[in-house]
Order: sequence, then C-alpha cells, then structure tokens
Amino acid sequence: MLLFASMTGILDLWKKYKEQRQNVTRPLKVISVISGVEAAVQLHKRWAQGRNVAAARAVYDIRRYMGALPGNRKLSELIIEVLKRQKIRDLYKQPWKWQQTVSAAMQRLRVPGAQLLVKNPPGAGVLARIMLPAAVVTGVKEAVLPTHEGTQGWVDRSMGVVQAGGAVAVMGGAGIAASLSASAAVAAAVPVAGWVALGVAGAYFLGSWAWDKWGDDIKAGVGKAWEGAKSFVEKLKFW
Repeated sequence: MLLFASMTGILDLWKKYKEQRQNVTRPLKVISVISGVEAAVQLHKRWAQGRNVAAARAVYDIRRYMGALPGNRKLSELIIEVLKRQKIRDLYKQPWKWQQTVSAAMQRLRVPGAQLLVKNPPGAGVLARIMLPAAVVTGVKEAVLPTHEGTQGWVDRSMGVVQAGGAVAVMGGAGIAASLSASAAVAAAVPVAGWVALGVAGAYFLGSWAWDKWGDDIKAGVGKAWEGAKSFVEKLKFW
C-alpha cells in the first residue's frame, strides 16, 4: 500500500513537471515560429539577390572576355548589386523585425524592459541562450521518445530531428560549414536556415499540441454541423 502511494506521488510529480515544461516551451515555440517566418523571408532575399549579383558579374566578365571595356556603368551596376546583397546579409546582424515592432509598442506604452528585445541579434542574448539549448533537448527527446505512437510518432521523431538540427545550426552552423570548406555565403546562410527549421518544427509541435487538447471538441463540433446541414437539406427536400 505504501509502495502504491509513493508511485502515485511520483506519477503526479511527473505530470506536474510535464505541464510546467509545456508552459515554458510553448511560448518559446511561438517565438521560433515567428522568427522562422522572418528567417525564411531573409533566406529568399539572399537567394534572389545572389542571382542578381551573379547576373551582373556575368555581364561584366563577358564584356571583358570579348575584349570590350565594361565601362563604369557596368562596374557600377555590379557594385550596386553587391552592396544590396551585403545589406540583406546584414539584416541577420540586427534584431528580428517582429522584435523591433514589439519593442517600439512597449516603449510607447512605457513598459519596462522594452529595450531588452532589441539589444541582441538573432541567436544571441539571454532568450536565445534559453531557447536554443531547450530546442536541442526537446528535439532529441521527441526523436528518441516521441509524444505519440504509430505513424504520428514517426512524424514526431522527424520533427524532433529537424528542431534539434535547426538549433545546432543557429548556435554553431556557420563555423561547422566553414570548417567543411563551404563558401562564405553558404556558411553565413546556415544559421538563417536553422531558424527556418526551428519555425517549421515549432509550428508542427504547436499544432500537434492544439489538436491533442481540442481535437475531440473540434471533431464533435464538425459532427454537429454536419448533422445540422443534413437535417436542413432533408427539410428542403421535404418541402
């Protein structure tokens, strides 16, 4: 009897721990989703501007190869495109735009600590030091011990790997890529791609949690709506 009581107490503590952990990790996942969306926009801008630079350089080099002087105009066009690319890359050295927006709103409302949101670039600061290691730990946990069973369990495992890999890419991906002889452009893009991965995994786990919590209510509501629609159609047929 005493053993049963102690086991019950341990299970209750474990349940409370899981609830507290979820209360901490869910807001962090929301942050990762918002940041991931912005990172995806930045990544696309990098890719598009990289093509513009390559095109401008190709025109400049072809004219030189054919023996024609490129002229100041072509050189200026190339320099302008290169500067645009550098400006896009420098976006990652600044706080996310959503952070800047929230910080500005907090300052208008005179909320203390508003400046802390825009103190550090992505991947730096206290919040990142908490969020990124937590993403690695919870990602590895899902990869080894998924929340669900069956097919969804395998999806949990995959998303756990994506989340852990994304966090590692943000924390040290640029250095790892550089050590593998990747180009400077690729190495600089790895942390941004890591944020995109974190956003994808965060969106999945948030959606999964919401379905687990409210899925039965949603299905019941859809069922009632379907029955009501069927009843309405039958009445129309009757008349």
